[in-house]
Amino acid sequence: MDLSTFKQSLIPLTDKLLYSSESDYPFEFVDVNNKNQQDFIQTIKALYPADAPSSTMTGSDFFNRTIHNLEMSGDDVMIAVAGRYKKLQSFLASNAQDVSIWRFGKTEVGIYIVIQTHDAGFAVLKTTSIET
Repeated sequence: MDLSTFKQSLIPLTDKLLYSSESDYPFEFVDVNNKNQQDFIQTIKALYPADAPSSTMTGSDFFNRTIHNLEMSGDDVMIAVAGRYKKLQSFLASNAQDVSIWRFGKTEVGIYIVIQTHDAGFAVLKTTSIET
């Protein structure tokens, strides 16, 4: 699957999907401006203060934790959202070579889902987590 088709396939999976923390934020595509993955990460790091915390995790850790938290809420709406996250996770597991999560910031945390595709391209989804 080429990068354009890959991105088009992600649109219905992320449309109106929110990341819930102390606030709810949508997922959005980030234009990588033809950068390679390392240059892109450096560009993102530069958007945050030098002393801002940063961390990484695997895509499976991120999705498993998010899905678990949604399912544990016991709320029918949140359980339905967990189902959407499962579909997104399944699509990425089947169609991406690697998925890593980069987090930057302290209170307003930028979350970047960096997706390495099988054709050596990459795509990025961004959301925000509020953590006070």
